Amino acid sequence: MTLETTGYGAGNADISIPNLLRIAIGESVEEIKGKGLESERVALVETSIDDMNPQIYDYLMEKMLHMGVMGVFLVPLHIKKNRPGMLLTVLCKMEMMDKISAFLLAETTTIGVRLRIDHRMKARRELWMGKTTHGDIGFKVAKIGDRTVNVSPEYEDCKRVAMKKNIPLKNVLYDARSVAEKLI
Repeated sequence: MTLETTGYGAGNADISIPNLLRIAIGESVEEIKGKGLESERVALVETSIDDMNPQIYDYLMEKMLHMGVMGVFLVPLHIKKNRPGMLLTVLCKMEMMDKISAFLLAETTTIGVRLRIDHRMKARRELWMGKTTHGDIGFKVAKIGDRTVNVSPEYEDCKRVAMKKNIPLKNVLYDARSVAEKLI
């Protein structure tokens, strides 16, 4: 379910076990699907790092994306004794959690990772090809039910066209976005 609120309470009776109540209120996965959204369980693997050469993050992110993770992000933070560091968070499929944990322990300076199982809601995604003045570009189309809610040009396609034609990437992106607006 998608959690909306929680509440706690304690009873007055003096019994041998704790006399406590916790209630959680939310929407079930079935209700979410009825609204045209998709739902899945995902794993989050994260660690805080304050003693690693920052150039290594590019390597780590590229390797994990090639391994098939759904996303990797870095957030700057201050750690123990106010040392600057990074929170490295990886979103992956449940079955990749052990592999990603082992990778981070082997490839970074961390000595521990935190693991969480989360529930993710998302729009259905489709890939469309569109014709622009610079050539064919792929577009990621997000839909909720039958309604298109977002159209985004594929960055790598735009980059490829810009490099091939030796034109500014911003021009290709601008042209692609104008095509995207017509698709919505």
